[in-house]
Amino acid sequence: MSALRHLPPPVPPTSARVVPFKRVTEEEYFALDTAAETRLELLDGEVFAMAGASPSHNDITLNVSAFLHGRLRGGACRVRSGDQRVYVPARSGYVYPDVVVGCGTLHYRPATNPPALLNPVVVVEVLSDSTSTHDFTRKFRAYQSIPGLRHYLLLDSRQVSALLYSREVGSLGWNVTTYDQLTDVLPLPALGVELPLAEVYASVVFGEGEELRG
Repeated sequence: MSALRHLPPPVPPTSARVVPFKRVTEEEYFALDTAAETRLELLDGEVFAMAGASPSHNDITLNVSAFLHGRLRGGACRVRSGDQRVYVPARSGYVYPDVVVGCGTLHYRPATNPPALLNPVVVVEVLSDSTSTHDFTRKFRAYQSIPGLRHYLLLDSRQVSALLYSREVGSLGWNVTTYDQLTDVLPLPALGVELPLAEVYASVVFGEGEELRG
């Protein structure tokens, strides 16, 4: 693993899609998201449709959720994945991380359905297709506006590769480290656990299903 001092360039897209939809008000977004067959996210008044993901993307998400749930079960932190909406104040937006962890008393933005979490401690995004640029730039800038967020983890769905952004309580600056070996272990001190990359990528088959694309 090696330390980085700046945001890395976006990873080329591989397996899922972020589709810009249109600019709307917050109330219009709620109506659209309720009626949509896929998840919709709102940032700066613009709606993005989150299209389907690859098998490796789904396996990684499940692996991380299961590992963290097993380590945190019975404690003060709770793990959710996929359908937990999160509010990002600086962008007046709502997003759906692949995995999110909240600790202590969880707070939600009033009058939102589904409820939008206000105080996540850890957010995990699995990179795939055009979500790479979206997650590295627009969503990361949005996540930085959440005061209590301590870790932002980006996991590649095409290869063993992880970027972990971390900050101390009350700090505005982020430290970032990249990991690319299955023997690497990612420290998550805000949760009191460590996440082995071997657990993240357990049973993941890179490129699975690609031969079926027409």
